[in-house]
This record gives sequence, C-alpha cells and structure tokens, in this order.
Amino acid sequence: MYARRLACAALFALASCAATVTAPVAVKLPDNVTSTDVTIDGVPAKRLTREDAKAELLYFGDSAMNSVMTLPVNMLIMSGTVTSANASAAVDYLKKDNPLPIIAHGFGPGSAIAAEVAGTRELPGLVLEATSGGEAVTKILGDYRGSILFVIGEKDRVAPMSVSAKLHDDAGVSPWKRVVVAAGKSHGNAMTADVSLASYRELVNYIAR
Repeated sequence: MYARRLACAALFALASCAATVTAPVAVKLPDNVTSTDVTIDGVPAKRLTREDAKAELLYFGDSAMNSVMTLPVNMLIMSGTVTSANASAAVDYLKKDNPLPIIAHGFGPGSAIAAEVAGTRELPGLVLEATSGGEAVTKILGDYRGSILFVIGEKDRVAPMSVSAKLHDDAGVSPWKRVVVAAGKSHGNAMTADVSLASYRELVNYIAR
C-alpha cells in the first residue's frame, strides 16, 4: 500500500499536477445551508454546511453544483490554482474533528486532481464529472478501492461519454461504481439532472453506512 502511494505521488510529481478551477456561479442555496469563505493552504475556498450532512464533498471545478446541496452533504469548494499539496491540505481540514466520510468530486480539468487525492489519501468516494481521463487517472483508478460515480451530459461535446465508460471498466476493484448519462444536459450542467442527483444520493448513502 505504501509503495502504491509513493508510485502515485511520483507520477503526479512528474506531471506537475495542478488544476486551475473557479467556483460555480452563485445561485440561491437551500435555506438550511450555511456558506462561509475560508482559506486553506493559501487557496481561497467556500465552505457549505448543513446540520443533517452524511458526507463531505471536496470539489474541484466550475460546474453547476448548488443542486447537490439539496442532498445531505457538506461541501468544500476549492478555487484558483489547486496543487496536489493544496488538495491534501483540504482533506486534512475536513478530517479535523470530523468523522464524516469524504468524497472528492472533480469536474473537467479538476477530475485529475480529484482522482489523485482520492487515491493517495484513500478517500471512500470519488465523482468524476465530464472527465477527459488521461493516463494518470487510469493508473489511479486501476487500484482505487473506493466508490466511484461518473457523470456526463448526453450532449456534452467537450468530454466524450466513451471516456467515462472506459474509465468505469478500468476501475476493476471498486466495490460500487456507476456511469450516469444525464439526458439533454451539456458540459457543466449534468449535475442538475434528477438522475445525477439520485445516483449521487445513492453514493452518499453507500459510503455513509
């Protein structure tokens, strides 16, 4: 296990893993959600919390995510240029005095760093939305033992559905894995679909058992 962590770390060090992401466009949050601005390892972030949360979401990207806050989860949204070290610091932040399981969620370019931190920190959940994959992501998913949800819009012209389907097949040891295709949705709004939210709820309930 230690050797695998070192291999993952070396792989991403060579690739100079970092993703530049921006916070989602602000829209009205559910009334039971509290929003706070925080800074983690020098990176600005937004902390969304609710009292009935069953899991923590560590989010890298700029898709429409406010709909996810209708589910029983907290969220930490990283923005700006996020490195591997920043992502790991965010995990430490979420784990401090907090027993809730953590899901790393990456959208588009943010999916690589989400996969890395989920693999190296052995997080129980990973969501890859509109991912373009890549060799590094494929290598990590081959050994990842957490649960994985792939989300893609039916009309996404940026990230092909075939990429998520192949990564799903490559994730051979995950105990729970799904590919969700959101009908009529394009790049960046797949998480607003009912089918995406239903599968997300299933993932949260599975890892929060």
